[in-house]
Amino acid sequence: MSEEAIEIKYRFVRPKSREIFEKFCAKIKDKELPKSWEDNPRWTALMLNIFEEIGRSFGYRIRKMGKGKEWMTIDETWEIRLPNISTIILALEHENTSKIWKLLDDELQKLLDVKAYIKVLVYYPLEPEKDIEEIKSKIQSQKIKLPDEKILVITGTYDIDVDPTSIYFQAYEFDVDGKNILIGKNKIPYSEKHAIKTSPS
Repeated sequence: MSEEAIEIKYRFVRPKSREIFEKFCAKIKDKELPKSWEDNPRWTALMLNIFEEIGRSFGYRIRKMGKGKEWMTIDETWEIRLPNISTIILALEHENTSKIWKLLDDELQKLLDVKAYIKVLVYYPLEPEKDIEEIKSKIQSQKIKLPDEKILVITGTYDIDVDPTSIYFQAYEFDVDGKNILIGKNKIPYSEKHAIKTSPS
């Protein structure tokens, strides 16, 4: 079913990538962040909760990891489940890593395999610009696609030597052919308030 049909018939609005990123940045600014994201379940839970809040604000049913609810091993999905329509609007994968090679055949591949209008990958590279070509190539390798699906990649970077006071989040939107644009940047306070003193490795 097309995006237009969903919006007209069922009155669900499919958010744009930029809108999702802006809401994400607005919410994370108000959260008490854990000391580190690397291999930290508290950090993962916080990220999933933020996306759950955003998804519920649009009226979607939320399914997320834990307690047997993780669907097809996807961390979180925003869904419409009605008698005459059943679809996934957004699928989210979050990984506490800086290593792109860990994501290409796992989290990113799972997102590419699932049918969803928006697919979101959140991770923490040291130099996100260097990963874009690898993500692009992976997307281009996928043969079965929804024509109007979008892949939203959100990166968080923190370098205590460059700026010990902030995390920098960036958002890239990819289409099904791997064409991409940088759609947003945001600087989030992350130092004394959050007692962070180590950068990811």
